[in-house]
Amino acid sequence: MRSPARRWCDVSPAAFEPLEPRLALAADFVVTLGSVVNGFERKADAEMIRVTATIQNLGDVAARGGASLEFYLSTNPEFDDNDALFEVRRLGRLPMPGQTTVVTLGVTEPTLVDPPAPYRAVDPGDYYVIARLVLDQPSQEPNRANNIADGDGTVNIAYEFGFLNGKNRPFSWTQPDGSKVTLKFDGQGQGNLNRTDNGINMVVTSARVNTSLLISTTRRAPVRFSQIILPAGLDNLRAPNVTLTGLVSIQSIATNITLGGITRGSISITGFARHITLSLGEVTDTVVTSTVPISSLGVKFWRNTDSAPDFVRAPYIERLTSGGDFAPSITASSSNSKGYGLEKVKIKGEVSGVWSVAGSSSLIDVGSTAASFRAGFLGIIDIFRTKNDMRGLLAGSLIEKIDIGRDLISAQILSGYSLGADLQIGGTGANADQFRNGIIDRLIIGGRMTNSIVAAGLVTSDAVLLNGDDGFVANPPGARIFRIDIRKGMQNSFVLAPTLPATARVGFGTIDITDDPRFITELPLP
Repeated sequence: MRSPARRWCDVSPAAFEPLEPRLALAADFVVTLGSVVNGFERKADAEMIRVTATIQNLGDVAARGGASLEFYLSTNPEFDDNDALFEVRRLGRLPMPGQTTVVTLGVTEPTLVDPPAPYRAVDPGDYYVIARLVLDQPSQEPNRANNIADGDGTVNIAYEFGFLNGKNRPFSWTQPDGSKVTLKFDGQGQGNLNRTDNGINMVVTSARVNTSLLISTTRRAPVRFSQIILPAGLDNLRAPNVTLTGLVSIQSIATNITLGGITRGSISITGFARHITLSLGEVTDTVVTSTVPISSLGVKFWRNTDSAPDFVRAPYIERLTSGGDFAPSITASSSNSKGYGLEKVKIKGEVSGVWSVAGSSSLIDVGSTAASFRAGFLGIIDIFRTKNDMRGLLAGSLIEKIDIGRDLISAQILSGYSLGADLQIGGTGANADQFRNGIIDRLIIGGRMTNSIVAAGLVTSDAVLLNGDDGFVANPPGARIFRIDIRKGMQNSFVLAPTLPATARVGFGTIDITDDPRFITELPLP
């Protein structure tokens, strides 16, 4: 029997011819940028950025969907996550294989001071322009290394406003909440903005006399600045929606400053104006120092929430108003031609600072005073009035009328008494008190007088009153209190003067004070 024939096959690798490699079909887009043109254009009346981007499809197929062409500002020609997006162009269709799409960019220079996402703030300076193509469906383009390109030339970002290129030009930007901020002079002036880690800084570099700067926002939205510097001839700053979180430095002839508020800030005024008006809105943890007299200082409220002292220091203050609490200490180091150091005060809330006033006051009208309140006037206080309770210490050379709306609690009111440098009773050296004949024309307490002392012409040698070493000014005589009305009674309290009225109204009745130990006309006490 014949064996079946055997068919041999060579299955070694050498027996097969190699196949040609085949690439997967895909789109491949290349982005190129031309020269960057940047500068002021009269026709557009603005600083412009112009550049042409070309997108070419070097691949085999078209890509489905569209894409976005993003334009960035970069400190170097290489794209990275620190670059700032300033413009996006939407492409509904991408070029077919072998074809190109041209995008011509002509936009106003970006004002990326505090922009909404995805835009990012940039500092003034020179920047490269970088374009990046982002496909809606990136998987259709495996090679995306050539989707980014930089242009030839740079863009200079300068956040300037005012009289530029022969015209008064405002400066605007959009905040993260979508509100628009605009800075504009009403006369000839120049200024610029910058950003720091703490926020936005504004500097007015020049301004003619009687020029005002307005900072406005849409929808009355707030805007925050970390620093405002006014070193030139600016007369008015109107910024009712600006909240400051740093320094306002005024070295100009500015006469009116309006802000929406200050938080943990300071105002330094060293200009040459005859006076200045400050309207500061809501104030917290702030100090104000001025070498210029303050004609008016107005706030919605002033709160001190930290351990650092808040204060206002000026030669004198003509008018002080607050719609709520008022926490800072006050130093008025001199007086005006009428002798006023702090002329008129109207505070609806509680006062809790320490006041040192070299002159007089025509009216102090407050809601109430805290136990920490201490005030010393070297001049005359015409009227001191509270709507509610009074606590603390008040001293003046003469106090004509005291009108306490409710209770006088743990308080001392001293007429003819000048406190020392420490603004406290007693002391030696610079802290030593001085005494003269004092007069109180009328004392009115609408509620009760508790643990308190009201005195005219009192002399004391230490910080404790009525401890056996006190007296009255003897030469010349004349200290007195004319009328006394304590409507709901007295508890552990005293009224003192060498001359008191024969009767007083106490507890809704009239009493003879001749033998009443609460009313004292002779010191020291036995």
